[in-house]
Amino acid sequence: MLPGAGPQTGAAPLRPLYFLVVFVLCLALGLAWKWGPLQPWLDIQYGVAALRRFGDATGPLAAIAGFAAACILVVPITFMMLVAVAAFGPVQGICYVLVGGAIGAAVSFCIGRYLGAEAIRRLAGEKLNQISESLAQRGILATFIMRLVPVAPFALFNLMAGVTHIRLRDFLIGSTLGLLPASVLIAVSVDAVLVMIERQPAEAGLLVVGLGAVLAVGLWVMRAAIKRLLRKPDAAADQQ
Repeated sequence: MLPGAGPQTGAAPLRPLYFLVVFVLCLALGLAWKWGPLQPWLDIQYGVAALRRFGDATGPLAAIAGFAAACILVVPITFMMLVAVAAFGPVQGICYVLVGGAIGAAVSFCIGRYLGAEAIRRLAGEKLNQISESLAQRGILATFIMRLVPVAPFALFNLMAGVTHIRLRDFLIGSTLGLLPASVLIAVSVDAVLVMIERQPAEAGLLVVGLGAVLAVGLWVMRAAIKRLLRKPDAAADQQ
């Protein structure tokens, strides 16, 4: 027996429990950012000023690391995009968020895979595992579609993706591509949003909601179109 094999074997059954703890913590953080005590920190003007100071003092690598940590801590990705574009400019800001988001997504994905994949796949049953394996065959497209219209906080989705059969490389490519439409919309509209916030905060809130609604509808349509395209090859194969 290799040294240390005993403790590792004994710790393995606790992984599902650790996964549950991490999942609940991520869910609690997501709720706290949206409706709880952390919501006041999501102030765009304060975030822009703080990010500019932080970026000037530390440089781009530290800014990327900060975005990665924020993703792991379930800070809303849309807020980070808006603040990053306002602080660093459209191209640089979006690049920082996408790179930092990819790092944060990879960390959460790997945590989910290490702690929960084996146990959840064992409990899921044959049918769900077949679905997971089918998703893995189109890992990039599956992740891209799910990322277009997020139904869960960014970090929570990353954590759950880790327990599927999707490969990390495919997950990161699909995730990054899925964030691009929202990134472009925020990049072209951030100036109008900031002006509205400074002059008429109430109207700015309506503008942000409106942009979010337009983005959600557009991405929903895009996701439906992609799903239809994905079904066509399957239908053709069945006919043959």
